[in-house]
Amino acid sequence: MSDYKHIVIFDRPLPLEKQAEDVAVNEAVVDGHCVRCGFYGQCLTQINFRPPLSSYCMRRKAEIIKEWRDKK
Repeated sequence: MSDYKHIVIFDRPLPLEKQAEDVAVNEAVVDGHCVRCGFYGQCLTQINFRPPLSSYCMRRKAEIIKEWRDKK
């Protein structure tokens, strides 16, 4: 995705953690990480499923939060 800018629009104010999670999940879907993830089936079928910290999207969420906090 080096030639593209990733944009996520929120329709209401959300806490930093939730914003980072939404951005991370969106990136994972767009970049194809979800279909290669071992938790993909659970994400698709279980409405209340929370991916473990070892999943790509949750690792990316932690990176995003760190990036945002370092910018302050």
